[in-house]
Amino acid sequence: MELTTESLERWRRAIRDDVNGRYLLSMAVAIRFQGGGALALPWLEKAHREAGSHQDAAAFALSQVLSEVGEEARAIRISHDAVARNPDHELAALRDLGAFYLDTPVVPESARTDLLTRAFRMARERGNLAATGETGARLAVQHARLGRFDDARDVLQALDGLTGATPETVALLLELLATAADERDLWCAAARALITLMPADASEEIPTLHRVASKADTMNQPAIMVMALERILAIAPRDVPARLRLAQNRAIEGDEAAAIALLMEMVSGGDVATLVALSNILFLAGRAEEADRYSAENLSRHPDAIAVIQQRGVLLIAMGRHQEAVTLLRPVTDMWPSNPSLGSTLALALHHLGHSEDALKHMPLPQSVSTADRSWVPWYLCVRGVIQDAAGRSDDATRSFTEAARIATLEKLRFHLRLRPTIADAAMQRLQGVGFAI
Repeated sequence: MELTTESLERWRRAIRDDVNGRYLLSMAVAIRFQGGGALALPWLEKAHREAGSHQDAAAFALSQVLSEVGEEARAIRISHDAVARNPDHELAALRDLGAFYLDTPVVPESARTDLLTRAFRMARERGNLAATGETGARLAVQHARLGRFDDARDVLQALDGLTGATPETVALLLELLATAADERDLWCAAARALITLMPADASEEIPTLHRVASKADTMNQPAIMVMALERILAIAPRDVPARLRLAQNRAIEGDEAAAIALLMEMVSGGDVATLVALSNILFLAGRAEEADRYSAENLSRHPDAIAVIQQRGVLLIAMGRHQEAVTLLRPVTDMWPSNPSLGSTLALALHHLGHSEDALKHMPLPQSVSTADRSWVPWYLCVRGVIQDAAGRSDDATRSFTEAARIATLEKLRFHLRLRPTIADAAMQRLQGVGFAI
């Protein structure tokens, strides 16, 4: 960035509208690093007089430049005056200058990193939680912008246990999440920091927390997903998507009682997805009669909802009522032949009635399996493989199980196969046969 006459005029226009002196000080900092201390001195003196809420930072910067140009006595006096006004002067100055340095391209990278490191260290030593979060986030961003992802991760891990982030800290952590999309360890550290530092009443950040939970699920990071979901529910206890996802996670972990308790609080609303999940988890908990009752009630309330029809079909098959499942599913599957959940459920019912060849017609190979992150693909392939075995297509079945083993997550796959107990043992044996660690 060249400090041309035009760029200086832009700074001056910004300064005229700047009530707290941020632009004035930021321009003075830029001049110092491009033109030297002597050139910046009059601007820093002006900033020191007029910087308002940023006066501490201006005093700190001015005292540095005065030392550089040989006016040590004046530098000491200005620093002492600033400390007298505010015992945390140096920390506030470091934090504010860190913000300016990070956003001022003319400042050398080494100077930015040094200042931000000093600010972060001082904030931690003084126990200033808000400043620790903000300066730590800035330092992590600085490291990440330079490609020092391990250093950024280490800084974020040092924020564990802090709470009450400033809006600026949240914004910096969101930048890190975007920067670290392909850096797994750094993304996880940024996500943990964001979740724990999120203000207690940050309802406007609930969509962000949902995105973090979804990304964590895709990355097979259940602990981070649970942290995000629990944070959402702490802010908005009746957030249905968060409650559903957390309940499913509890069931995947084998804690059906906790999952049922989460869902029972929402049953009175008659939400389709809540009743679907509750029926499934009641079945897994060995409470088949209750599962059947909620499933039938859901279908009665929502006779055209595909998710309800599909779940009802899965439950009927699990209870051995295969012909009922076919009668329920066939007309809907004929209307929606490309729906993999409907197709696989109808196919499973037909398979148990001895019609395996007919069943396979409803289970085409899912598109883009090799790149899919959709959770249904592994269990779909397992259902397909079992039916292929029954139809005498052993080689095709091996290919289905091999692909399922390549992309499956054990806990999720086991959860979905438990909902399909009539084929679970056969599928697990086949998966072991192709090297899937169970």
